[in-house]
Amino acid sequence: MPKPEPGKLYTYSDFYSWDDEERWELIAGVPVHLPKSWPIRHQSALFGFSKELDFALKEKPCQLIMGPIAVRLNPDGKDDMVVQPDFVIVCNKTKLADGIACKGVPDLIGEVLSSPMERHDLLTKFKVYKEAGVREYWIVSPKLRIVTACALSDGKYVCNVYGDGNIPVSIFPGCEINVNEALRQS
Repeated sequence: MPKPEPGKLYTYSDFYSWDDEERWELIAGVPVHLPKSWPIRHQSALFGFSKELDFALKEKPCQLIMGPIAVRLNPDGKDDMVVQPDFVIVCNKTKLADGIACKGVPDLIGEVLSSPMERHDLLTKFKVYKEAGVREYWIVSPKLRIVTACALSDGKYVCNVYGDGNIPVSIFPGCEINVNEALRQS
Protein backbone atom coordinates (compact mmCIF):
# COMPACT_ATOMS: atom_id res chain seq x y z
CA MET A 1 0.00 0.00 0.00
CA PRO A 2 1.23 3.53 -0.68
CA LYS A 3 2.50 6.03 1.88
CA PRO A 4 1.97 9.79 1.84
CA GLU A 5 4.60 11.92 0.14
CA PRO A 6 5.98 15.06 1.83
CA GLY A 7 4.63 18.32 0.46
CA LYS A 8 1.51 16.79 -1.08
CA LEU A 9 -2.07 17.37 0.15
CA TYR A 10 -4.46 14.46 0.69
CA THR A 11 -8.09 13.58 1.37
CA TYR A 12 -9.87 10.80 3.24
CA SER A 13 -9.88 8.53 0.18
CA ASP A 14 -6.06 8.76 0.08
CA PHE A 15 -5.84 8.30 3.86
CA TYR A 16 -7.87 5.11 3.69
CA SER A 17 -5.57 3.62 1.02
CA TRP A 18 -2.37 3.94 3.07
CA ASP A 19 -0.49 1.15 4.79
CA ASP A 20 -2.44 -0.23 7.76
CA GLU A 21 0.80 -0.75 9.67
CA GLU A 22 1.17 3.01 10.19
CA ARG A 23 -1.19 5.52 11.74
CA TRP A 24 -1.86 8.95 10.27
CA GLU A 25 -4.07 11.99 10.61
CA LEU A 26 -4.86 14.66 8.03
CA ILE A 27 -4.87 18.29 9.10
CA ALA A 28 -6.03 20.45 6.17
CA GLY A 29 -4.77 17.72 3.84
CA VAL A 30 -1.29 17.53 5.43
CA PRO A 31 -0.42 14.05 6.76
CA VAL A 32 0.65 13.82 10.41
CA HIS A 33 2.35 10.58 11.43
CA LEU A 34 1.19 9.06 14.71
CA PRO A 35 3.00 6.59 16.96
CA LYS A 36 2.15 2.91 16.44
CA SER A 37 1.50 2.42 20.13
CA TRP A 38 1.19 4.45 23.31
CA PRO A 39 2.85 4.17 26.75
CA ILE A 40 1.14 2.10 29.42
CA ARG A 41 0.17 5.24 31.38
CA HIS A 42 -1.69 6.50 28.29
CA GLN A 43 -3.52 3.19 27.83
CA SER A 44 -4.41 2.98 31.53
CA ALA A 45 -5.93 6.48 31.48
CA LEU A 46 -7.84 5.64 28.31
CA PHE A 47 -9.21 2.47 29.92
CA GLY A 48 -10.20 4.38 33.09
CA PHE A 49 -12.09 7.00 31.11
CA SER A 50 -13.76 4.36 28.96
CA LYS A 51 -15.13 2.63 32.08
CA GLU A 52 -16.38 5.87 33.63
CA LEU A 53 -17.89 7.20 30.40
CA ASP A 54 -19.47 3.88 29.50
CA PHE A 55 -21.22 3.81 32.87
CA ALA A 56 -22.35 7.44 32.48
CA LEU A 57 -23.76 6.77 29.01
CA LYS A 58 -25.84 3.78 30.10
CA GLU A 59 -29.11 5.72 29.87
CA LYS A 60 -28.05 8.04 27.01
CA PRO A 61 -28.79 7.60 23.28
CA CYS A 62 -25.11 8.07 22.41
CA GLN A 63 -22.18 5.80 21.67
CA LEU A 64 -18.70 5.88 23.17
CA ILE A 65 -15.94 4.72 20.83
CA MET A 66 -12.36 4.22 21.91
CA GLY A 67 -9.58 5.03 19.46
CA PRO A 68 -8.15 4.59 17.14
CA ILE A 69 -11.11 5.60 15.01
CA ALA A 70 -10.93 7.78 11.93
CA VAL A 71 -13.06 10.89 12.41
CA ARG A 72 -13.85 12.79 9.22
CA LEU A 73 -14.46 16.33 10.42
CA ASN A 74 -15.48 17.78 7.03
CA PRO A 75 -16.82 14.85 4.98
CA ASP A 76 -19.14 17.05 2.92
CA GLY A 77 -16.42 19.53 2.00
CA LYS A 78 -12.81 18.87 1.06
CA ASP A 79 -12.74 15.79 3.34
CA ASP A 80 -9.16 16.70 4.25
CA MET A 81 -9.51 16.72 8.06
CA VAL A 82 -9.21 13.19 9.44
CA VAL A 83 -8.21 12.75 13.06
CA GLN A 84 -7.79 9.71 15.28
CA PRO A 85 -8.76 10.76 18.81
CA ASP A 86 -8.39 8.56 21.86
CA PHE A 87 -12.13 8.53 22.50
CA VAL A 88 -15.28 10.05 21.06
CA ILE A 89 -18.94 10.25 21.99
CA VAL A 90 -21.33 10.31 19.06
CA CYS A 91 -25.04 10.98 19.62
CA ASN A 92 -26.12 11.03 15.96
CA LYS A 93 -25.50 7.40 15.09
CA THR A 94 -25.98 8.02 11.35
CA LYS A 95 -22.42 9.42 11.52
CA LEU A 96 -21.30 5.84 12.24
CA ALA A 97 -23.40 4.18 9.54
CA ASP A 98 -20.50 2.98 7.35
CA GLY A 99 -19.02 1.04 10.28
CA ILE A 100 -15.52 2.29 9.44
CA ALA A 101 -15.23 5.94 10.43
CA CYS A 102 -17.16 8.70 12.11
CA LYS A 103 -18.49 10.79 9.22
CA GLY A 104 -18.97 14.20 10.80
CA VAL A 105 -18.24 15.98 14.05
CA PRO A 106 -18.59 13.93 17.28
CA ASP A 107 -20.29 15.51 20.29
CA LEU A 108 -17.29 14.97 22.57
CA ILE A 109 -13.66 14.19 21.73
CA GLY A 110 -11.02 13.18 24.26
CA GLU A 111 -7.27 13.10 23.85
CA VAL A 112 -4.86 11.55 26.35
CA LEU A 113 -1.58 13.44 26.32
CA SER A 114 1.57 11.45 25.60
CA SER A 115 4.89 12.32 24.05
CA PRO A 116 5.55 13.02 21.21
CA MET A 117 2.00 14.20 20.36
CA GLU A 118 1.32 16.54 23.31
CA ARG A 119 1.90 19.75 21.36
CA HIS A 120 -0.23 18.45 18.47
CA ASP A 121 -3.12 17.62 20.82
CA LEU A 122 -2.85 20.84 22.85
CA LEU A 123 -2.43 23.34 20.02
CA THR A 124 -3.27 21.94 16.58
CA LYS A 125 -6.19 19.74 17.53
CA PHE A 126 -7.59 22.28 19.98
CA LYS A 127 -7.92 24.74 17.09
CA VAL A 128 -9.16 22.10 14.61
CA TYR A 129 -11.83 20.81 17.00
CA LYS A 130 -13.02 24.32 17.88
CA GLU A 131 -13.29 25.31 14.22
CA ALA A 132 -15.06 22.05 13.34
CA GLY A 133 -17.65 22.65 16.07
CA VAL A 134 -16.82 19.81 18.47
CA ARG A 135 -19.14 20.63 21.39
CA GLU A 136 -16.81 19.31 24.07
CA TYR A 137 -13.06 18.55 24.06
CA TRP A 138 -11.32 16.83 26.96
CA ILE A 139 -7.56 16.90 27.28
CA VAL A 140 -6.40 14.25 29.74
CA SER A 141 -2.94 14.47 31.31
CA PRO A 142 -2.12 11.25 33.17
CA LYS A 143 1.30 12.67 34.04
CA LEU A 144 -0.18 15.71 35.82
CA ARG A 145 -3.35 13.81 36.81
CA ILE A 146 -5.60 16.55 35.46
CA VAL A 147 -8.29 16.92 32.82
CA THR A 148 -8.95 20.11 30.91
CA ALA A 149 -12.59 20.07 29.82
CA CYS A 150 -13.50 22.57 27.12
CA ALA A 151 -17.10 23.31 26.15
CA LEU A 152 -17.92 25.19 22.97
CA SER A 153 -19.83 28.42 23.56
CA ASP A 154 -20.42 31.03 20.83
CA GLY A 155 -17.64 29.55 18.69
CA LYS A 156 -15.05 29.58 21.50
CA TYR A 157 -13.96 26.99 24.02
CA VAL A 158 -14.56 27.73 27.68
CA CYS A 159 -12.11 25.49 29.54
CA ASN A 160 -11.92 24.31 33.13
CA VAL A 161 -9.18 22.22 34.71
CA TYR A 162 -10.06 19.34 37.04
CA GLY A 163 -7.57 17.52 39.26
CA ASP A 164 -9.90 16.01 41.83
CA GLY A 165 -13.57 15.31 42.12
CA ASN A 166 -16.02 15.27 39.26
CA ILE A 167 -15.94 16.62 35.72
CA PRO A 168 -19.34 17.75 34.47
CA VAL A 169 -20.11 16.40 31.01
CA SER A 170 -21.57 19.55 29.47
CA ILE A 171 -23.30 17.73 26.62
CA PHE A 172 -25.31 15.81 29.26
CA PRO A 173 -26.50 18.20 31.99
CA GLY A 174 -26.30 16.56 35.40
CA CYS A 175 -23.82 13.91 34.21
CA GLU A 176 -20.37 13.80 35.84
CA ILE A 177 -17.23 11.67 35.62
CA ASN A 178 -14.95 11.15 38.62
CA VAL A 179 -11.40 12.23 37.71
CA ASN A 180 -9.73 10.25 40.49
CA GLU A 181 -11.49 7.05 39.53
CA ALA A 182 -10.80 7.50 35.81
CA LEU A 183 -7.09 8.12 36.45
CA ARG A 184 -6.78 5.58 39.30
CA GLN A 185 -4.56 3.11 37.42
CA SER A 186 -2.56 5.55 35.31
